[in-house]
Formats: sequence, C-alpha cells, structure tokens
Amino acid sequence: KTRLWSERIPVRVCAMVLAAGRVFAAGPPDRMDLDAFEGKAGGVLQVLDAATGKKLSAHTLQSPPVFNGAAAARGRLYVSCEDGSVACFK
Repeated sequence: KTRLWSERIPVRVCAMVLAAGRVFAAGPPDRMDLDAFEGKAGGVLQVLDAATGKKLSAHTLQSPPVFNGAAAARGRLYVSCEDGSVACFK
C-alpha cells in the first residue's frame, strides 16, 4: 500500500474517529512532564483533514479521553473522558 500522508501531532492519541472526511484524534498532550503523563494536564482533540492530514482545528478537553472513548453520530462527536465527563462537539 502507498502512504497518502503522515502528520505528527502534539497528542498521545488514545481515541480516534473518522467521520465526515475528518480524522478526530484525542488524548493527553504529547509532552514530557508528570502532569501530562498522569492526566492532570487535561486532553487535546485535534481535527485533521482525512485526505491531506492538514490540521483543521484543535480543542482543549478538561480531562484526557478514555481508551477508545470517541464516537461520531448524526453530525456530532462524543468524547468520554477519564474524569467521567462526556464532551460533545458539532
């Protein structure tokens, strides 16, 4: 197979969804400090164009997402976080 694109993002991705031509990748920030490692630095949701890999937007989460804790339905993205909250994006 031929790789179409590869993009480094500042997120340790633990939840990812492809929907509406976009890749939604969420996780704790990818940095080397104890707060990020322990989930105390919150989370990050990056939105990438599925065709090009270019960053479309980024959003802050109060808490990192749980493993595989993202789902898309009816034009919305739902992210389940380690603190028990659920974030909804449209």
